[in-house]
Amino acid sequence: MFPIRRNFVGDDPVLLLKRACGFVRELFFPGRCLLCRAPIPGGRNLTGQGQADPSLQDWVCTSCLEDQGLFPFEEPYCTLCGHEFAQGISHVCEDCLGHPPLPQKIRAAFWYQGVMRKLIPLYKYQNKLCLTQAFERELFEAYSRHFSSPEPDIIIPVTGYHYPCPPSWNPAFFPKI
Repeated sequence: MFPIRRNFVGDDPVLLLKRACGFVRELFFPGRCLLCRAPIPGGRNLTGQGQADPSLQDWVCTSCLEDQGLFPFEEPYCTLCGHEFAQGISHVCEDCLGHPPLPQKIRAAFWYQGVMRKLIPLYKYQNKLCLTQAFERELFEAYSRHFSSPEPDIIIPVTGYHYPCPPSWNPAFFPKI
């Protein structure tokens, strides 16, 4: 009926203890969606540790993803400022033709809509640091998709202009362009 595991000798006892603790944790504290609190089967939203490749589906249920949507940064858009177009192919927008922006290429992983409009404030203001590895993965994929060649001069974090910068963020650290 149940598979019997016979090879306990070769396994690391610490690894076995971690697996047992993970099983107990999932039994008593199942993973829940960060937006609607619905259970996520196999979700690991307590610590997120032990996963080789965490994704946003580990923290957000499929019904929230389907209802609110996840909008990746895809064509068509302005090739300079990244302004979204409704249809057509990517080209330089009218504003950039008249006054080109200082950075020559502005890109993002997702549009600030749908699920991301709720997840980013959770991460920034409510300390949902469990999203760090999922965001890191998505940003790395976007970087490799948009900046294959030539490499960018500098990558800078963009802070909200309505809020003061946190004490650890020092804009003087970044060189002038």
